[in-house]
Amino acid sequence: MLDLLENCLEQSAADYAEMRYHRREAFSVSVKDGKVDRLGNGVNTGACSRLLVEGSWGFSSTSILERENVLELVKDAESLARASKPKKKRLVKLAQVKPHMDKYETPMKRDPKGEDLSPLLELALETDKRVCEYSKSVISETISLSVIDDELIFVNSEGARTTQRIVRCLGSAFVVARSNGNIVSVSESIGSQSGLEVFDQTPILEAALRAAERAVRIVPKRVVPGGHHEVVLENKIVGLLAHEAVGHCAEADLVHGGSFLANRVGQKVASERITLVDDGRFPSGFGTMKYDDEGTPTEKTVIIEKGVVKGFLHSRETAHLFNVDPTGNARAWSFEYDPIIRMRLCPTPGLMWEGTGYLRWGRRSKYQN
Repeated sequence: MLDLLENCLEQSAADYAEMRYHRREAFSVSVKDGKVDRLGNGVNTGACSRLLVEGSWGFSSTSILERENVLELVKDAESLARASKPKKKRLVKLAQVKPHMDKYETPMKRDPKGEDLSPLLELALETDKRVCEYSKSVISETISLSVIDDELIFVNSEGARTTQRIVRCLGSAFVVARSNGNIVSVSESIGSQSGLEVFDQTPILEAALRAAERAVRIVPKRVVPGGHHEVVLENKIVGLLAHEAVGHCAEADLVHGGSFLANRVGQKVASERITLVDDGRFPSGFGTMKYDDEGTPTEKTVIIEKGVVKGFLHSRETAHLFNVDPTGNARAWSFEYDPIIRMRLCPTPGLMWEGTGYLRWGRRSKYQN
């Protein structure tokens, strides 16, 4: 496949050209209330081409990987680039990046390619049974386990040639409890970028029983009334809020569009106890990868340090626009999509946060469980 992409890339006369191959193999099982709700094991494979012609992008993708179809990608992308140029208000320029020829693979102790995955179904069924038996207050439970295995190849006209294999194993438990007319739902998740060993290191049964315990404990409590209250937030909620309210606003395409962080580098926007980091090399992180989907090396990018805005998340295009170095944040969900600037896939552990002391000063509420 690498040879095919390189050969087709040579046929392009664009100012800049890149091609990606993506093969995603996904196994998933979900058990709901004692019955198998979903069981799947499939593969999605394809390639795409993105070309820059006189400052205008063109993009095309296909799931048919015969040589003539892949060659057609290059022609279609170039045609689209030329067709869209008259509508462009700003011509695209790219920051320079050293072309890399490299390989990366998720560190694993138990590679899912070499193991039978059917025991995950048995594990989900047994976990569902244990949660159901936990308490009469539990009225519904859903246990899900997944293994996602991505193979990525990237080549460009500057000489970059990278291959990556990224494996993520994850699980979740969703528990609903009812008592005295009240209904609550609680979820717990496990997983990391790793092999099947994560299911031994962080057992789904423990997570599911933890969710059941919380649901049963919370459901008889009074509902917090609406209004303004001083609260204490656990780290998961802090991470989620940081991801949604600040992290997205630090993506340079949104900054360029006018997010609240625009033109605030060097300014204080939060307590000095707050440091916000997007880390593409965080060990076992869901969003960890050595290179992004533009072939740029990933890195640890400090967004806010001790309350002061330090920088943003960039692609090659926005890095040139802001006159900074790219941060390796150009991400594409699959070969069907061109890369856009986004954080490392999910709030934790891809997005790290440090210091939530200002939240700890709130008084404990009488409604706190």
